[in-house]
Amino acid sequence: MRYEFDLARSFMKSTRNKKHYHPHIRLSILGIAVGVAFLIFALSIYDGYVKKIETIIFSFYPQITLQGEIPPDESNVEIDDNFLLEEKKDAGCDKVCGGQVILEDKTLSSLGNLTFQKFDLKQYEDIKTKLQSIKGVKQISPIIFEEADFIYSYNDGLKTVSAEGPLRVLGIQLVQETFVPEIQRTITDKSLFKALQKSDACRALVSEELYRKIFPGPLPDSIKLAADNKKITLATKRETSQPGRIVELTIAGTFKLGMHKISENMLITSLENAQRIFAMEQQATFVGVSLDDPYQARRITDKIKEATVDDHLLIYHWMAVAADMFNSLAFYRKIVIVVLLMSILITSFNIYTTLNIMILERKKQIGILMSMGIKKASLYRTFVIISQIEASIGTSIGILAGVILGYSFSDYLNRSLEAFVHIQEAGTVLQVGTAVFIFCFVCLLCGLTALWATYKGANLDPVVALRSE
Repeated sequence: MRYEFDLARSFMKSTRNKKHYHPHIRLSILGIAVGVAFLIFALSIYDGYVKKIETIIFSFYPQITLQGEIPPDESNVEIDDNFLLEEKKDAGCDKVCGGQVILEDKTLSSLGNLTFQKFDLKQYEDIKTKLQSIKGVKQISPIIFEEADFIYSYNDGLKTVSAEGPLRVLGIQLVQETFVPEIQRTITDKSLFKALQKSDACRALVSEELYRKIFPGPLPDSIKLAADNKKITLATKRETSQPGRIVELTIAGTFKLGMHKISENMLITSLENAQRIFAMEQQATFVGVSLDDPYQARRITDKIKEATVDDHLLIYHWMAVAADMFNSLAFYRKIVIVVLLMSILITSFNIYTTLNIMILERKKQIGILMSMGIKKASLYRTFVIISQIEASIGTSIGILAGVILGYSFSDYLNRSLEAFVHIQEAGTVLQVGTAVFIFCFVCLLCGLTALWATYKGANLDPVVALRSE
């Protein structure tokens, strides 16, 4: 096998300059590299956007939710799969600026205009015990995710300013150093999470968009923001027969979710603070379940339904909400792969031509080898080795170039596509499995092309080959 490898390297060298590869070999490698580079570039950008969408969903919505049953008179309400991504009109929040902010609760509504019964936390421990025995369940915790129209008002020391607008409040609970939903995907500063759980003060995280609506000036870093000790006062007012509730929150930091439609009016605080804001003592909007593998949500949901059959719960998984969207994205991804693989397929014909030219140029050497007793199988292996060297070099260069292009143009593409997909700061994601598949596909394709091209050379008449010049 060693002499076949050496023979392949010798055949690949130019007949004029033995130090360099033949120009046709270099052209084949370049063709493979260009095709693979564009394929990797397109897929890394595409997978980056899909990963960002997944991260956004998991950052505010549990992978599985357990909710109270819908009252009988509302049992015919249908769930809109797109309610998580709906945009609501902002009725004047842009008028709010620095100082204290007072939010008077104007109308309280449940998420997505659905009216579920609140989850009674008295049964939470029993439910938690049942779910912990199910394989694949990573974490369980109660969550409040409510939206309301508020009257914003603040006093900057000179005058009182007020405005109206919606506010999304996500109340979360720390369990084993992590949260459900998995907002760690969005907020990487762990100190911010710890600040939410401190009992000496009520704290909250606000989206960068909401912070800019409330406070004037540039967005400060987390250290400066903590030193400023800015506060938000939430004064709820539901009905005149009920006493008002006032919750004062210190802004511990800001976050950027990555989708303006959702985060423009979003606030994250502890479960206890959210309960006080919405008068939901010993209640939650739902119980969230985090999984080891989010894409096993359908199977685990069935297991949870079996375990909680007597608890009268409504159980949903994230794939039911976003299945159509992710199925469409997967279909488009396949189209991208097929279209770009066609360019690599075309390149394989270039390899066929290259090997044919090589066989014609090396006909006399092949005749000498055949007269010395070289077997056809050795000739086949020699030219397959040539094709695999071309494929390996070209694919490696293409993968590297595609990744570099992806990282170089990701910011530009984010700015260009933000108006169409409403996703901010999507990164570049190269899936190892995709790169391995492309590498193996190119090598296989080049190998088959080499076998096809070598058939003519392996069946040459040695006498005719020796007479050639």
